[in-house]
Amino acid sequence: MPMNELVGLLTNMSKRGLYDKHFEKGAVVAEMPLDTRVTHTVLKKVMVVGPRDFYVIQKCQQVATNVTVIASQSIEADKSDESLTA
Repeated sequence: MPMNELVGLLTNMSKRGLYDKHFEKGAVVAEMPLDTRVTHTVLKKVMVVGPRDFYVIQKCQQVATNVTVIASQSIEADKSDESLTA
C-alpha cells in the first residue's frame, strides 16, 4: 500500500472500522495547525472489559519521502480535568 494511502487509512476516523474490530464510533473534535487533531473514540465492550470512551490527541508529520510519523496520546473521557494537565 502506498504511504499516503496507509496514512489516510490510519488517520481517517470513518475508515477505522475497516482494521479495528473493537471500534464502535469516533469523531474529530478539533483540527489544529501543524497536522494535529483531537478525536473522540468509543471502543466496543470486549469479554469482561466494558466499552472504552476516550479522547486522542494525534500529530501526523511526513519527515522524509515514504516516512511519516503518527504520534498520539489518549486520555479516558471520564477522567477529571486535573488529569488532563498532568
